[in-house]
Amino acid sequence: MLEVVTDYQELLRLEEPWNELIAELGETSPFESHAWTCAWWEAFGAANQLHVLVWRKNDKICGVAPLMISRERRIGLSVRRLGTLYNTHVQRTSFPVHEKLREEFLRRLWQHVVSIASTWDVVELSPFHRASPVLALVENSSAHSGHSCTYWTEGQSPFLAITGSWDEYLKTLSKNRRSNFTRQFKKLSEQGAVTLELVTGGDKLEGALQEGCRIEAMGWKGGEGTAINSNPVLAAFYSSLAARSAATDGVRLYFLCMDGRRISFQYCLETNNKLYLLKSGYDTDFAPYSPSQLLLWKVLESAYTRGVREYDLLGGADDWKLVWAQKTREVVWLIIYSKTLRGRLLWLLKLKVVATVRAARQRLRRHRSDDNLDGNGRRGEGNART
Repeated sequence: MLEVVTDYQELLRLEEPWNELIAELGETSPFESHAWTCAWWEAFGAANQLHVLVWRKNDKICGVAPLMISRERRIGLSVRRLGTLYNTHVQRTSFPVHEKLREEFLRRLWQHVVSIASTWDVVELSPFHRASPVLALVENSSAHSGHSCTYWTEGQSPFLAITGSWDEYLKTLSKNRRSNFTRQFKKLSEQGAVTLELVTGGDKLEGALQEGCRIEAMGWKGGEGTAINSNPVLAAFYSSLAARSAATDGVRLYFLCMDGRRISFQYCLETNNKLYLLKSGYDTDFAPYSPSQLLLWKVLESAYTRGVREYDLLGGADDWKLVWAQKTREVVWLIIYSKTLRGRLLWLLKLKVVATVRAARQRLRRHRSDDNLDGNGRRGEGNART
């Protein structure tokens, strides 16, 4: 039986059976949890309509798809969106469902989506790993029902698959990189004892999070107004998420400390021996020592020691992340358009925009290639491939 949960109080009552499903699945991310869904909805859901699909067999939850209906701007038009819970603070999502039942669950999900077609202009599943079987199955169902769809690539997200020993991993870093970190750690240690602190719950959690948010706001995020403390709603979200995740030992607040003073911070979630980095920051008084990088060094060392299987840095492939994690996953949106006039117009506009951007990129690549050629059509010595 597929039921639709539109009332937040009813969503709260799903905590126990939802957690039982997560425990049975084993391979899930924190973004599929009841804790994440409720914390997000409490903070950001007010202007939207809750639409969580819950599939039961023999009175037991076997699959969940947290969705919502909202009004959005797409390509300059106001559209009715049916899709995953999403804003700029959601970096990954998926649907918890038993693998053997996934195809049937998603087929029923799509049948429901078609049955309420009058309520939406676009269906957006975002942001998913490109390799997610959820996307392939929903795309296939939508194609069979005659709906047009497109993919939009959000970017490449770095992660570190943790295998072997810590010493073996260090050898994968450049010699200069290792020397720099060793030198910075030594200089910081000359100022006082450097330690790694971890807070996972209990009476210390709230105070530790407040301290971490204070540290995060000291850098550029505070200046640009993107730090957690810059927005009361955002602060409430991360506070609620930490408290809810602590119940299952899922939140991990890391600090690099110098003589007991917290100088850098990481807000992580851990599920199934995988760590996910949500937020980080550092005390600008210690900027010359690269405290964020030193903290990441110590967190990874701890992860290798504890048997963590993966460290996911989330977000885009920033240079500082690629120092530590050379592997990336493509993160995409699957966008499905209604058969209405507005839906078809959106699809055509999307295709036009995509084609225009693709052509512009090709022209830019050709321009750069031409700039790298000498008068005889050969690459200049300074631009030779290595």
